[in-house]
Amino acid sequence: MKVICFFWVITKLISFNAWIAERSLPTVAIIRFLDIIPAFIHLSLYIVALLCFTVFIIKGWYRMLAVALIVEFCSCLLDLLRWQPYEYLYIFIAFFYLIFKDRPQHFFIILRILLSSTYIFSGLHKIGGAFLYSTWDKQFLLKFGGIGKHGLVLHYSGLLLPLAELGAGIALLLYKNRRWPALALIFMHICILLVLGPFGLNSNYIIWGWNICLIVVLYILNYHVINKPVILKEFPKIAAILLLVFWLILPASNLFGYWIHYFSSGMYSGKTPNVYICLEKSGKTKIVSSYFSGDNECQKCTSGCQIRLNRWAEAETGLMPFTELFYYERLKERIGSKYPDWQLQMFYTIYPYKEVKEIK
Repeated sequence: MKVICFFWVITKLISFNAWIAERSLPTVAIIRFLDIIPAFIHLSLYIVALLCFTVFIIKGWYRMLAVALIVEFCSCLLDLLRWQPYEYLYIFIAFFYLIFKDRPQHFFIILRILLSSTYIFSGLHKIGGAFLYSTWDKQFLLKFGGIGKHGLVLHYSGLLLPLAELGAGIALLLYKNRRWPALALIFMHICILLVLGPFGLNSNYIIWGWNICLIVVLYILNYHVINKPVILKEFPKIAAILLLVFWLILPASNLFGYWIHYFSSGMYSGKTPNVYICLEKSGKTKIVSSYFSGDNECQKCTSGCQIRLNRWAEAETGLMPFTELFYYERLKERIGSKYPDWQLQMFYTIYPYKEVKEIK
C-alpha cells in the first residue's frame, strides 16, 4: 500500500493543475451545485490529501490513509476530469486495504481480483478495429516504428496484444502458479514504458508512474507474498458484492454501451471520442491560443479555428478528458459560463470517424 501511495503522490504532483480550479479548462463537478465550490477548497483538498498520503508512507498510520481517501474522493467529486482509470483503481485498493488491514490474506485475494479485472477488461476493450486503427497502426507502427504502409497481416497482428493481456489477466486470477502471468504482465508494462516513455514517443507521461507502480505491485504480490488458504465462507459478503458489481458486472455492461468507460479499464482501446471545440480566434480567446490546431480536422467548424479537447486537457493538466458524452455537454455549459464572450461550438466523432455530431 505504501508503494501505491508513493506513486499516487508522484502522479498528483505531476498533474497539479488537474486538482485546482484556477485554470483555463473549467472544472465539471459530478453534481451541478458543486460547481460553485470556491477554488481555495480545491487547493485545500489537494494539499491535505498529499500531506496525509505522505504521513502514511513515512509512518504507516492507517488513519492518515483513511483521511486521505475521504479527501481524495471529495476532490474527485468536484471535477470529473480527475476520475482517471488509475485513480479509480487506487481508491478501491485503498478502501479494501483499510477494511482488511488486519486480514492480509483477504486483502491479497482482493488485490489480485482487482488487478485481474483490470487486465481482463482492458484486453477485451482492445479487441476490435478501434484499437487497431488508433493505437496499433497510428501510435505503435507509424509514430513509434516508422512503419506507414503495411499489409493486413501486420495490421491484424496487433490483436495479439489484447489477447495476450486478456489471457494473462485470466491466468493471474485462476492459474495456480501465478508467477508466469505476472512476469508476462510486467514485460507488457515495460514495453508500454519503452513506447510511451521519454525514449519512445514521450507522450501521456501521467501514466508512466502507474505502469511502474503496477510492475512493483505485481512483483511483490506474486514473488514475495506467501499465499495461505482462505476459508471462503469467512470472506465478507459486502466485499464480494462490491467486487462483483464494480469489477465484473458494470465493466462487462460497458462492452454493450452501458456504464463508464474509464471505470471499466478501457485504456488505449481507441473507443474514446475525438472532441473538437470551435472558436473565433481573437483577443477574447487568447487564453487558449496555444491549444489551437493548425489542421482543420473537423470540417463542421464554421469558425475555421478549433481545439482538440485531448490536446487542451493534456497540455494544461496532464490528464486525458473524461470519456462520457454527458461530460462534454456539461463542459460546454461550463466553458460558456466561464467565457460568455466566446462564440462556441463543440463536435465529437468516434471510430470509424464517419459521422460528426454536434454537442448541444
